[in-house]
Amino acid sequence: MAELQCPRCKSEQVTRRRIIHDGGVSAGVSFTGGVTTSGEAVGATTHTYSSTTLAKRHRPPEEPAVGFAFATAALTCVFSLIFLIALISVANNPDPDFKIGKIFLTVVFIFFAIASVYNVIDMLKKSEYKNSGEYERLSKEYDSQFVCLRCEEIFIPDFSKLS
Repeated sequence: MAELQCPRCKSEQVTRRRIIHDGGVSAGVSFTGGVTTSGEAVGATTHTYSSTTLAKRHRPPEEPAVGFAFATAALTCVFSLIFLIALISVANNPDPDFKIGKIFLTVVFIFFAIASVYNVIDMLKKSEYKNSGEYERLSKEYDSQFVCLRCEEIFIPDFSKLS
């Protein structure tokens, strides 16, 4: 029976990319507690995440965060609308002392309007990418790829030649 080997260097030291990534990543949670001199209980939770350099190089395709992008776009649009309403409500204020307030509201509105446009475009791009099937295709391709542990060649083996 022929062994699976690297097409470049012919090494048999090959493994799936997913195994390299999953084996080189660790996450954990720890809780530390104690009692103060006044008798109060105190505690802290620590979340840790670490990964090897090899695992970082062979990480899977990143799934687009459409929900987060939608929330960010919605939030900046709401703030933009709030500052627009505030700007409109003070636009006809004849008080000369309020000129700085009008300038401030205008600058903040412009900032949130630009941020809203950027976030809506980002959300639409991520949504289009996710709906196009490209992420699923890349994810399936990633799951079928192997890596040579000697030369780091990434390849998809032809299992029909192995018998």
